[in-house]
Amino acid sequence: MADRYDFDSLSENDTVAEQSVHVLLVEPDEAFSDLLHEHLVGHIPGMTATQCCTATSARAYLSGSSFDAVLVADELPDGTGLELLHLRSVLGLTSPFFLRTCENGEVSEDALAAGATACFDVTSEQDSLTSLSTEMIRAMGLADHSNGSITNDTPRVSPDAAIAMLEELRAEAAGMAHAVSNPLTVITGNAQFLLEVARTEEVDPVMMGPIEDIDRASQQLAEALERLAALRERIAETLGTQDRIKKA
Repeated sequence: MADRYDFDSLSENDTVAEQSVHVLLVEPDEAFSDLLHEHLVGHIPGMTATQCCTATSARAYLSGSSFDAVLVADELPDGTGLELLHLRSVLGLTSPFFLRTCENGEVSEDALAAGATACFDVTSEQDSLTSLSTEMIRAMGLADHSNGSITNDTPRVSPDAAIAMLEELRAEAAGMAHAVSNPLTVITGNAQFLLEVARTEEVDPVMMGPIEDIDRASQQLAEALERLAALRERIAETLGTQDRIKKA
């Protein structure tokens, strides 16, 4: 299963979610991972997810990215969820860590002792999935929007302040895209070069996997920059200004 990000594209009629939640979902069963992803996105407002299927990919994500929560299977093709939990402690991460286990015995006890927020014997049954999403919402301290009623005591922002914030956001997005573009070009070029060398020299599959991960991640970043450029242009159109920085 290819690692992938879930980005919500906002249309002109969409509103921005009151809460933004980024979850790392580590699940070797692609079909079950998609089922978990679909359920969680539908029940946790503002959620986006990064999906991966190996401990190697998960270690890379945990070392280089920030997540509001982690949901990992206890058994992975190249490791265990408990090992990732120990890595979390080594890295000093504090986000909730949920373990999906097939056995609520010794594995769960060890995980809870190591700092896991909760352990679940999750199945494809709706009640089981709902229990999971409810516990994750509670552990992350999120607003529960399941009943459709939302209390919002946030002060209103004046139109002038909103326009200024949009302009600041547009400028910051442009600067970020520009800063990321050149390093990404270098990473993409080197990943392609390494892939060609690896295929020609018949490199060990153990080495080939990480190279392909780098190439795939660089492509995802390039796609994300394109979406960022499109958002930047929409903000500029809304403000009636011109976005002078070229697309990444």
